[in-house]
Amino acid sequence: MKPISTFAVGRRGAELAKRIGSHLGGRVYVSERFLPQGGEGALPFGREGIRGEIGDEWEKCRGLVLVLPLGAAVRLISPHLRDKHSDPAVVVVDEGGRHSISVLSGHVRGGNELARQVAAAVGAQPVITTAADVLGTLALDLLAKERGWVVEENGGLTRASAVVIDGEMVGVFQEAGGESWWKEAPGHLRRYSSLESLLAAPVSARLVISDRTLALQPATVDVVFRPRTLVVGVGCVRGATAEEIEALLRQTLDEHGFEWASIRELATIDVKRDEEGITALAERHGWPIRYFTAEELSMAGAPSGVSEEALRAVGAPGVCEPAALLAAGTHILLVPKVRTSRVTVAVARVEFTAANGKLAIVGIGPGSAEDVTERALMALERADAIVGYDLYLDQVRPWLGPKTFYPSSIGQEEERCRLALELARSGQQVALVSSGDAGIYGMAGLVFELLADGVGGCDPNDVEVVPGVSAAGAAGAVLGAPLMSDYVTLSLSDLMIPWHVIERRIEAVGIGDFVVALYNPWSSRRTEQLRRAQEILLRHRSPETPVGIVRNASRPGQEVTLTDLGRLLTEKVDMLSVVIIGNSATIRVGDRLVTRRGYRTDTYGPGTSQTGRGSEVPVGSDLCGG
Repeated sequence: MKPISTFAVGRRGAELAKRIGSHLGGRVYVSERFLPQGGEGALPFGREGIRGEIGDEWEKCRGLVLVLPLGAAVRLISPHLRDKHSDPAVVVVDEGGRHSISVLSGHVRGGNELARQVAAAVGAQPVITTAADVLGTLALDLLAKERGWVVEENGGLTRASAVVIDGEMVGVFQEAGGESWWKEAPGHLRRYSSLESLLAAPVSARLVISDRTLALQPATVDVVFRPRTLVVGVGCVRGATAEEIEALLRQTLDEHGFEWASIRELATIDVKRDEEGITALAERHGWPIRYFTAEELSMAGAPSGVSEEALRAVGAPGVCEPAALLAAGTHILLVPKVRTSRVTVAVARVEFTAANGKLAIVGIGPGSAEDVTERALMALERADAIVGYDLYLDQVRPWLGPKTFYPSSIGQEEERCRLALELARSGQQVALVSSGDAGIYGMAGLVFELLADGVGGCDPNDVEVVPGVSAAGAAGAVLGAPLMSDYVTLSLSDLMIPWHVIERRIEAVGIGDFVVALYNPWSSRRTEQLRRAQEILLRHRSPETPVGIVRNASRPGQEVTLTDLGRLLTEKVDMLSVVIIGNSATIRVGDRLVTRRGYRTDTYGPGTSQTGRGSEVPVGSDLCGG
């Protein structure tokens, strides 16, 4: 690593330079007459003075510390400035030792961190002025640097950084690399589960984190980050050259659509430690090499089949494939063995997983804070990331402290579930928000369906379903007690269930004399379903059957309408409404509805058994339900 060089011109500055040099190492330059104050090893300026020494050191060191007035320091460094990717970090310290100011390359070359180190050495106050640090938001260049990601920006990094700092919406698609950074990401970074959905999203900037070759139109993505995630397993005959290995590797990555910049390391068998071709290739590109014994490779297996040649030569059933799998810590090959007569390669992706990731699917009730259970609130509070429909997340934000929110639009239910599973797999504590009860027309079922299909990579036992107050329950409470007896919840939306199936279920409701709570009763595109439901139910019950319509149950703007089955279609009903249609035992009590259960009357006529008040109550009655 390149050193740090410290410069000072005055007596007090030389004393500070001595302390900085002893703390950080590197060279210390001071005026010749103050060499004693600069400490042992301090160097005097040459014939061209401090200006000449700074010029000489500019390319040699990773950081310069100038104990000078800020204006003088700026004039001294200005002739050497090129860009933030090549300029060293520069920190200026006043001669009173009060402030350590990060002047140049605060993020990319570590100027901000150097300012903090210098401040610690002399007891100064670090002065950091980069916007991301001052505003407490994400610095994209620092994100890449800290994780060793290669940046493909095409000039978009500066613009995207400004968008992040300004708090505008930023879309991110990540399919490779560690994901722990999301825990600290600001809330206006929205994650998308596919590149296609990101490109279609109405966001101010787009970021992609991928190790794949992507066919992107110009200006569609601001920055592409290339995480170092690819492990290349290599096998070769004795004497194979670096050029032979590299040619096969480049061809393999090109054909399978993976990026050269994302190669993390090479892996092979330990008997190849002295193989010059592998060593030279790794040194040429700065890659480490991981070596495994024949026994270790044998335990990992040979996905493409046992190689008799490898068994004879090195005592393992294969080299490139098991080496790639072991080094990546995975059981899946991205690219199985590809070979020439002298070289074999295979590619695996490093698994970034954490054992403590959990997903809670949280029912937040119908809308008001009063209807959120304590268990649901606790699940939201302990979550690192909260995923959900935009409007639902807007409801929970006021109840929570700083969190990372991932909102999405209606119709993106599967995308939300996939994202929640991905975040949990990365080690985060995740809450997937669902209105009402998550297990009643909510997100819980879809999550478990995805897990059953092998999507998400999470253990189903790590998924918790947190129940909430259902829309039917909230509407029933507003109306009184219409759900006191057996009832059915039924959605009139035929987006996923064919209408002929829904009609058959409505018929069964009528025949069985069930109270029914209708969800999704009417929309601008579905105007006939409610009429058809009324028609079917009128075959089995009186037009005077009480009906309650609750719009925005337990939310601002709640509306309650009492009517009957015959006049149902004359009332206002929409997607925000729950329609509860009574049965033969439902009555009105003032402005309330109740479905008699048989406590006080022979509700269903002679021959039915009545428990009566205080009698034995069978399992499944209100001891369980109430």
